[in-house]
Amino acid sequence: MSLLVEEYPGASAMLKKQDDGRFLLKTEVCSYKGIGRFVMGLIDDIEIVDSPDFVEYLRGKVEDLTQKVGK
Repeated sequence: MSLLVEEYPGASAMLKKQDDGRFLLKTEVCSYKGIGRFVMGLIDDIEIVDSPDFVEYLRGKVEDLTQKVGK
């Protein structure tokens, strides 16, 4: 949460603290590119909830990376 707000200060208004101490971000984006980079960099710490299109975007990025590394 701290890193998200540091990088994107406007996100603080869209964050809601959950009972278990985690934070939920609900937002709309015009492109997955920026948030995709952010999520890929913190993939072990982020859970994507209710966004199948975004998950598919990330799968494509993982596939692209896998092909680049496999060369």
